[in-house]
Amino acid sequence: MTPLPAVRCTPVLALAVLLGAVAVPVAAQGADGLPADLPHCVGGPPLRLTDVPSMPLQAADAEALWREALDRYPVLRQEGGMPAGMLMWRAQAGDWRFAALGRDEAGRTCFSATFAAQPFERQTSRLLRKYFGREV
Repeated sequence: MTPLPAVRCTPVLALAVLLGAVAVPVAAQGADGLPADLPHCVGGPPLRLTDVPSMPLQAADAEALWREALDRYPVLRQEGGMPAGMLMWRAQAGDWRFAALGRDEAGRTCFSATFAAQPFERQTSRLLRKYFGREV
């Protein structure tokens, strides 16, 4: 049996052992791996994803949805092309929504635009079945 290495016990280390552990703060995350409060890419209020169903879309689904969104909402062309991803979530009010995902200057996931899922009825139905196992 290999002996354990010697550890110099300092007062801080002894206190940490007595308290059980050192707590390290981490940002709360949703089940989908995104932050519970998804920040806005340009400083607006965050999306609150706590206790609401949400799911990032796979690349092919995101691209198809984005193409349809550009046809319906030409102002989205100001986004500068296909976003890094798309998120589908159920808002606190109960309606389904989509968000265009990007990266902030530090490389963290953020959102830049949101829009209601209702006008995209066929896409929304298909995506709800695929990602959440249910209909609209």
